[in-house]
Amino acid sequence: MQVSGLAEVVSIAARVQHSLAVRSDGTIWAWGNNGKGQLGDGIEVLRSTPLQVSSLTGMISISTGNRHSLAVRADGTV
Repeated sequence: MQVSGLAEVVSIAARVQHSLAVRSDGTIWAWGNNGKGQLGDGIEVLRSTPLQVSSLTGMISISTGNRHSLAVRADGTV
């Protein structure tokens, strides 16, 4: 299944309730359950389509947990 609105994805991470994608430009896109703020957009609302996490740029790696998400910048900061 193709995720609408995403292209040039270099990495993905997913759990049961939410997913993240890193695009080749280093931006993070998130969708799914956001009841604990795990999508990083500051709003705890379900997202059925990917939304860019505007505060995260220059990212190279992502990981998801049950109710949290992590991202690593190119400079090594988390």
